[in-house]
Amino acid sequence: MPTLLLFLTLLLYPLPAFSACDLRSVEFVRKDVLIFGGGSSGTYAAVKLRDSGKSVMIIESKRTLGGHAETWTDPLTGYTIDAGATVFPPVKRVKDYFSRWGVELSKARAKVDQKYVDFETGIEVNFQPTDTEDFEAALRLYENQLDKHPGLKNGFNLTDPVHPDLLLSFRDFIEKYKLQDLASTIFRINQGLVPLLDVSMLYVFKSLNKDQLLALRNNYLTTSRHNIRALYQKIADFLGPNVLLDTRVIDISRSTDREYDHRVLVNTTKSCRTILAGQLLVTMPPLPNERSTFPLLGRERDLFDKFHAGGYYSAILKKHRT
Repeated sequence: MPTLLLFLTLLLYPLPAFSACDLRSVEFVRKDVLIFGGGSSGTYAAVKLRDSGKSVMIIESKRTLGGHAETWTDPLTGYTIDAGATVFPPVKRVKDYFSRWGVELSKARAKVDQKYVDFETGIEVNFQPTDTEDFEAALRLYENQLDKHPGLKNGFNLTDPVHPDLLLSFRDFIEKYKLQDLASTIFRINQGLVPLLDVSMLYVFKSLNKDQLLALRNNYLTTSRHNIRALYQKIADFLGPNVLLDTRVIDISRSTDREYDHRVLVNTTKSCRTILAGQLLVTMPPLPNERSTFPLLGRERDLFDKFHAGGYYSAILKKHRT
């Protein structure tokens, strides 16, 4: 009988050995923009800022760029599997971005063999997917509601007062507009919005946006070689010494008195340095353990304390024959 071994795709790195800081010999670097976090948002922002003529630097606590866009490589065969961020909407800016770095895209499989299993018991759950016609009808109804909030397309440009539908929970929204046939699909593709039924529609609309609707109708794109890591390695090569990996922030002081008077002291595995930045761009999750060194004002702290973490687990099943 074959046995199934479950491999969580969490990369367990040893903690880096940071160097001791001698403040008398700390290196000073000046940049127009300092970016906290080298995930997908941070790297994209860095590239765009460089393209516009700005000098940038990324600080990343992990040893690679990409955030949760991970690639697992089979140590025996070298075969690669993407985990985390694996598919992308078929829009021009996505195609242009991957093409720039020579990472080929192809259509993701329209249909895959899926099983729904309770991870606590290992027992398969009897689930019947929604019929295609019912799903398409629900999708059109959802899109009609999304079109009522154009201010969400490029940010959080909300009306005053905020439209009451945006404050509804996902549960109340699908009941109000009879969108139950869309619920299972939204649960499957909006990973990280948990618990989904209690999430406000403001965030559901931002996640299941126009680009995602296009992908649902025309198939998502994925990396042809199943190696999203190649994208971030090429971006890291492009940015060169302006990427500080395995780096932690020791202290931050902010000021608006002078052009380059945001001072950030960081500690890497090789040295300590102070970055003088014109602007700070934070793309990492604004959670308490991630921003402990930020000198937040009272109003800022009150705002960020409202955020909470969401997430999901990825797993790889490997079959061994005996």
